[in-house]
Amino acid sequence: MFQSVIASAPDEFKFDKVLTYRGSAPNSAALSPDGSTLYVTLGGTNAISVIKGIPFHPEVIGLIPAGYQPNAVTLSNDGKYAYVADGKGITGPNPGLTYFNQKDPNQYVEELQKSYLQSFPVPSEQELNGLTKQVAENNGFTAKLNGVDANLIKELQHRIKHVIYLVKENRTYDQVLGDLKEGDGDPSLVFFGQAISPNHHALALRFGLFDRFFTNAEVSSQGHIWSTAAYVTDFGEKTIPSGYSDKREGIDGEEVDEPINGFLWTLARKKGISFRDYGEMVKVPEGWPVTQREVASSVSPTYPAFDLKTPDQARADAWIAELEKFVRDGEMPKLEVMHLPGDHTAGGRAGYRTPRAYMADNDLALGRIVEALSKSPFWKDTVIFVLEDDSQAGPDHVDSHRSCFFAISAYNRPGTIHRFANTTDVVAAIEDILGLERLSKFDYFSRPLSDIFGETADLSPWTSIIPQVDMKETNPPATPAAKMSEGLDFSAPDRVDDTAFNKILWSMMKGGQPFPAAEGKGPLHAYRVGR
Repeated sequence: MFQSVIASAPDEFKFDKVLTYRGSAPNSAALSPDGSTLYVTLGGTNAISVIKGIPFHPEVIGLIPAGYQPNAVTLSNDGKYAYVADGKGITGPNPGLTYFNQKDPNQYVEELQKSYLQSFPVPSEQELNGLTKQVAENNGFTAKLNGVDANLIKELQHRIKHVIYLVKENRTYDQVLGDLKEGDGDPSLVFFGQAISPNHHALALRFGLFDRFFTNAEVSSQGHIWSTAAYVTDFGEKTIPSGYSDKREGIDGEEVDEPINGFLWTLARKKGISFRDYGEMVKVPEGWPVTQREVASSVSPTYPAFDLKTPDQARADAWIAELEKFVRDGEMPKLEVMHLPGDHTAGGRAGYRTPRAYMADNDLALGRIVEALSKSPFWKDTVIFVLEDDSQAGPDHVDSHRSCFFAISAYNRPGTIHRFANTTDVVAAIEDILGLERLSKFDYFSRPLSDIFGETADLSPWTSIIPQVDMKETNPPATPAAKMSEGLDFSAPDRVDDTAFNKILWSMMKGGQPFPAAEGKGPLHAYRVGR
């Protein structure tokens, strides 16, 4: 239905590519009292589609802007007013995520996003023209119409031949990088500062500090799909609340939840380029049947899948060993996707490592991976993109979706990059570099990252930094944090009660410090920040 409106939109909004890509997610409909007009909510476009000619000659005549993920619409009895329910409402900062009292409830990202009910007069057909333009602007369609600098993309493809895409677990920007004065951080919210994550800090300062990067996802069940498929189905979005409720009802693993256009590795196979999987979508309870079959032949047999008992150093060892083989062979896969999950931590669970030990281990593993690559012949034409699949496990004073992102290559430069970027922009950058197709309208209508790369290479190698904490430090038994962590499920990402988990982390990392008040800068965006 969204596709049809493009054909009837004003001339400057006519483009064919949108016909190819999924993501509008039509998910509910209402008929006008006279039966002449159908109104359809488009959950992925944050809009209402208006269709005339019902039932024999339907034609979309325009779009009406809506809020964050509209998923229900109805009309008044006289047909003059429309009522729309937005599934996610408005996103904003959550510095009081760990401040659990009646003055400051609901700071967890899934609680922060409240459903909204909109009401407005049904627009005339003349008014729809301007409203359709507004929808196009809200979604970034207008920027795409102005064109992408194809020469920049070609130059980037000439310089970069390999992409390593490293997905981590659940941290916010403030939790890790909030103490860097070069960026917009809140030091009071830092859990894993420079002593614990020296490589993260130093990498950001050498290769670029992105302090306006946002994840598309709220939680990991969406996060790994957004990060690799650039689109989560309407089924997936709607079943997240029940999956993350106290009952923890399982909803993943459904084939209906698989994006129809597949994943980055699907595009790689179509293009005929080499792909290697290091622990992503491998041996997890939520494994999608099609995905598991698709990645099976490309999975590294020595790289440990998600397991909080296995240190990330073992993962770095396995990856480095394969890199050394690629160096001997003179050829490395064009696309590598890696899961480095140690920053998830195990809270205060007795016998498991402490949160700071997990993060330090994760930090050093990242540093060693960059060091090994930088000392190899592949450094001159490889980029490592590093991001968190979501940012649910911590507070942030700018927005609950703000997270850490790194672009690491010989062509990336120091400095603060204070511009909006999100998960699907990174997916699109990978597609640009490798000459792949697009997976959804979200990566197609992305903000190109080609401008973050310099013209000349700095081939200076990276030297990893040893964190100033004991990476084998374990949680003692019988502590309050250990008791609170006893019932948490660490068998896979996001099987824990995140509200309790964040409270545990704050108590362990901040000790007797008072919890921060929820006084952020106000909602950064009153629309779909992650998209």
